[in-house]
Amino acid sequence: MRVIKTLDELNSVQLPPSVVALGTFDGVHLGHQNIISCAKDHATAKNLLSMVFTFSNHPLAELLPEKVPPLLLEPNDKEQILASLGTDILINIPFDEQFAQLKTKEFVALLHKCNVQAAIVGENYSYGFLGQGNVKTLKQEAAEHNIEIIVLPLLTLEHNIVSSSNIRRLIHDGQIELANKMLGREYALSGIVTKGDQRGRLIGYPTANLVLTNTPYTLPQSGVYAGHVLYNKVNYKALVNVGTNPTFNNKELRLEAHLLHFDEDIYAKTVRVALSAFVREERTFASVRELKKQIITDQDKIELILK
Repeated sequence: MRVIKTLDELNSVQLPPSVVALGTFDGVHLGHQNIISCAKDHATAKNLLSMVFTFSNHPLAELLPEKVPPLLLEPNDKEQILASLGTDILINIPFDEQFAQLKTKEFVALLHKCNVQAAIVGENYSYGFLGQGNVKTLKQEAAEHNIEIIVLPLLTLEHNIVSSSNIRRLIHDGQIELANKMLGREYALSGIVTKGDQRGRLIGYPTANLVLTNTPYTLPQSGVYAGHVLYNKVNYKALVNVGTNPTFNNKELRLEAHLLHFDEDIYAKTVRVALSAFVREERTFASVRELKKQIITDQDKIELILK
C-alpha cells in the first residue's frame, strides 16, 4: 500500500487512475468498511486502483479542538486496518488550516488532479470549507471533471446506525458486544503496564495496570469485562476491571487486567487490552475474602465466554 502523509506530497506526485473512498474513517467500523469495500470492488471492475482519502487527525482538531471526540483506534492501527482491506493508495494527511480553507470546488479539483475516476461516499458525507459541501454538491461539481459519484446509505445494525458516535456511546454505556459488532473487531486500549498497589498479587490475582486518566481514547463503562491481552505477539484470556477499585478506596481511573494461566512479570511492557464482553458492574466489597470469592465467580464466567 502506497501511503501519502502530507498535502505538499500529494500536490507533488502523479498518481495512477483510481476509485477513491472518501471519509474521516475515525473508527474504520463496518459502515466505513462498506464504503472502502465498494471502492475496492468498483476499482477491480474498472481495472483501476483503489484509494482511501482520509485524515491522520479528526477535522474538529483544527476547527473546534474542544469538541474533538475520543479516539476509537490508534493512528498506526488505522493504517494497518486500511491496508488489510486491500487499499492500494492511502492518502492520510493532517486536517490542518491549509486543508480546512479548501473550498468545495477546490477539493473536487484536487481529486481530479489525483486522477480519481470515481468516488464512493456515505450519504452523510460533507466536505470543503466549514463542511459546506454535501453529496448533492459533490455530484454536481464532480460531473465537471467526469468523476463518477456513488452514494451509499448508512449501515444499520440491530436498529442502530453504525456510526463512530454511536459506537462511542455503546462503549461508554458498557454495551461492548454491540460496539464490537459495529467495529468489526474488539475494542482495544494499549499502554505501558505501570506498577499498581500490588494488592492483586498479594491476594493471588496479579494484574497488568494501565492508567486511564487523561487518555485520548474512548473510556469504557466501569466494570468487569472478559477480554484478551496481547503481549509479545500472544493473546491471553483476561479478567479486566475498569474503574477505581472502590474496595480499596482508590481515586485513579485505571484498567487492571488479570491474565488467566499466566505468571510472567510484564511491568513496563507495552500491552494491548481488547474487551470482549461486559460481565458486571464495579462494586465495593466488605472484605478481601468477599472480593476473592467474586473474582473466582467472574473468572469462571469469563472462561465460559472466551472458550
